[in-house]
Amino acid sequence: MLKSLLINKYTFLFFVVAITIGYIFFFKDKIPTELTLFNNKLSITAEKPIKSDVIEKESIIIDSDDSEILLDSILVPEPIKKQLTLVNVKYYGFDSLIHRGQIIVNKSVEEDVIEIFEELLKEKFPIEKVIPIKHYNWNDDLSMQDNNTSSFNYRKIANSNRMSAHSLGLAIDINPRINPYIKGEKISPSNGSYSRSKLGTITDSTTCFKIFKKYGWKWGGNWRYSKDYQHFSKSGR
Repeated sequence: MLKSLLINKYTFLFFVVAITIGYIFFFKDKIPTELTLFNNKLSITAEKPIKSDVIEKESIIIDSDDSEILLDSILVPEPIKKQLTLVNVKYYGFDSLIHRGQIIVNKSVEEDVIEIFEELLKEKFPIEKVIPIKHYNWNDDLSMQDNNTSSFNYRKIANSNRMSAHSLGLAIDINPRINPYIKGEKISPSNGSYSRSKLGTITDSTTCFKIFKKYGWKWGGNWRYSKDYQHFSKSGR
């Protein structure tokens, strides 16, 4: 009787093991498993799924988020207002992070400006900030002292009665505190200084100069009687 029970027990275990192994091999291509033997017992451990679809989202710091061109108290002729557009641009900051700012330019150069900033970002040319001068009460000196990159500002050329190319949004000043205007002993802004070793400085060998030149913009650093290292314009003025 005992012998019969032992035979039945081993027969039952044999069928359990055979069925388990058959199940594993039959479904091995459908259900990924790992077969492990612990203390003479079969252990089936399912493989953990691999997360291959995780995409890092770009982190962007918003420096300016106006919904429209804000002129406030400054008097701008209506024909000029109609020529202006507010452009969102991304740029590589002094903190090595991606920022989004805004710049007011003439509609005739909008596509140039968009593509120029895209290339500057791609090349990681550092720009400290890009904020419409409205946030400095249209004071060009304050904007420059804060190293703010900008375009439109309805104003005359310093120490002259002629309107600046900035008054039409046809010129851009990049990192003006470290790329100042210099004529003799005069430096603008007053806290500006020019050194080729500084982060964000423009020279005729930097990517910033080369990108603007590619789109036909001229650099104030090439002027004969003065140097406006921050300044790029289509006309060269």
